[in-house]
Amino acid sequence: MSMATLTISPAEEKRVKGMGFLWNRGTEEFSGRILTGNGKITAAHLQKAAECAEKFGNGTVTLTSRM
Repeated sequence: MSMATLTISPAEEKRVKGMGFLWNRGTEEFSGRILTGNGKITAAHLQKAAECAEKFGNGTVTLTSRM
């Protein structure tokens, strides 16, 4: 199996990274960051995240935490 090649320019990758979308290396997919003020989000915010995943992604939402 070969690694995927990103089909956008380095400048475009940098632009979307500045908006919180990070390229998942080896794929044609990006992850979007959701920043919270206190580590919590409401059910309504989570529903919007799911809607965005369906509309713009593959329908998957993965939650992680990083400090």
